[in-house]
Amino acid sequence: SSGYTDDVIEQKGKMKAGAVFLSKPATKQMLLSKVREALDQAL
Repeated sequence: SSGYTDDVIEQKGKMKAGAVFLSKPATKQMLLSKVREALDQAL
């Protein structure tokens, strides 16, 4: 989770392309969606 957008984080080399990313502010639904996405990728 970050206050920056995912493209800024990727450009700075702090995150792999395609990683599950949650930008702030995040709602509970956004968090649940990203957790589900991360779990689905792990399988």
